[in-house]
Formats: sequence, C-alpha cells, structure tokens
Amino acid sequence: MKTFLIIFVFFVFVNATAQNVGIGVPVPAEKLDVNGNINVSGTIKANGTTGQNGQVLMTGSSGNLVWADLSDYKNFITFSSVGSGTWTVPAGVTKIYAEVWAGGGGGSGTGGGGGGGYTAGIITVIPGSSVSYSIGAGGAPGSPNASDGGNSAVFNSTSTLLANGGAGNTYTTFGSAALGGGYSAFNGTSTIGQNGESGGSNRFDYHQSNATTFLESQTGGKGGDGGNSPNSGGKGTYQIRNASTFATIYALFGSPGRIPGGGGGGNITWGGTIQGGAQGLVIIHY
Repeated sequence: MKTFLIIFVFFVFVNATAQNVGIGVPVPAEKLDVNGNINVSGTIKANGTTGQNGQVLMTGSSGNLVWADLSDYKNFITFSSVGSGTWTVPAGVTKIYAEVWAGGGGGSGTGGGGGGGYTAGIITVIPGSSVSYSIGAGGAPGSPNASDGGNSAVFNSTSTLLANGGAGNTYTTFGSAALGGGYSAFNGTSTIGQNGESGGSNRFDYHQSNATTFLESQTGGKGGDGGNSPNSGGKGTYQIRNASTFATIYALFGSPGRIPGGGGGGNITWGGTIQGGAQGLVIIHY
C-alpha cells in the first residue's frame, strides 16, 4: 500500500510541475502567470545573473532577459594639450568611442584659414593596454602666407582615427578658399566625420560719402568652423577708410579661431592684426 501511495504522489508531483501556474489567472499561459503586482524583498536574477549598480533589465540578442547598461560609454576623458600622449584602458573596458578634432589653419591678409577636420569612431581595446593620441596645433597667422593646422589622431595597435588640419590662407588662395581639413580611419574602425569649413576670402567695397569724398571698405574672410564645431571660426577684420587720404574711419578687429579646430579670421591687406587658427582636441568616451 505504501508503495502505491509513493507512486501516486510522485505521479501527481510530476504532472503538477509540468503545468503552468496562475496567480489570479484561471488559465495561465506561462510557467508563472500573475495578474497583479509583485513585491520582491530580495534581488532578481536574469538567467542566474544578478545585476550590477546602475544596470537595467533588457532583452538580449537571444531574446532572453539580461542585465545591461543603458549606455556603453558612461565616462569620458578630455585631452587638450598640443602634442602626443598615451592613455591606459581601465579594467572592464573593451571598446571606446573617440572624438578627434584637428587644428585650424591660420588667417592671412587675404582671407581666413580653413577649419580642422573632425572624426569619431569605435575602437576595440584591451583592458590595461595603451591608446595613443596626438593633438594638432593651430596654424600660425602669416602675411602673405599662413601655416596649416596640425593633424590629430587616436590609435592603438589595430585601429586609427585621423583628422586633418585646415589649410592656412596664403597669397595664392586670394579670391579662393583655404580648404578645411578632412578625416579618415584605418583598419575597419566604425567611423563618422565632418570636414572642416573652408576659410572665406577678403571682400572689398567702395562707397561715396558726399560729392567729393569717397570711401573704401575691406572685410577679412571668416575663418572656417572646425568639423562638428559650430561658430569656431574666427571673425575677419573690418575697416572703412578714406580712399584718398587712407585715414581710417571705422574699424572692427578680427579674432582667432576657437577650440576645437576653428580657422583664424582673415585680416585686411592695408593693416590690422593677423589671426591664428585654434588647436585640436581629443575626447575618449569609455
């Protein structure tokens, strides 16, 4: 008789465990189907894993629940000194998102310098390894020729992100633009980017003040904005002078490019202050 009871209880147990269980649900559709609120005093595990501080439950690629971060890149570090350096990848970090701006070109007496290029992308890294970076200087102003902005880059043993410096304005670009810098990536890095804006050329205008007085004005070309860096290009100098005596009547001075990557504002050909381009910048998100 005892043997029969044991077999019977085992059969009922197996049969019950094979069925769906409902709480407030007459016909449950899942292994556990609850109609109402659930209060948990302990923790919740997703496929045997307890979530870490700041993580949320999400559906993974397999369709199962997993604990994950809302963002892959919760931290960032900024490098703003011209030159080269290295950064050590922290523990637990296997990829970074880097943003790179090159230096802007210098302005001259014939127009503004080109803005530095911008690139950004994902690089696979190894915790404890080094990531190298370089930050380009802004182009020096010059008359008649300004210098180009320096290139900037972020790279490791497998991938490179490169942003090219904007062109300095030269006498040969009078009447045409000093080109903005471009961008590129090597070894399969996932990348986006934006070219720097070209620098503007100087503009001349002539006016009549009265029957005997004539004026001439000149506006220095605007420096090009750095890629993904709105309003970073320097303003050009503006002056009005008497066309006969060359006496200055009104003047607004230009400005250098602004970080990151703005081109220097153009100066006027008959005087004023020449403006340089702004340096680049690197930001690593991890």
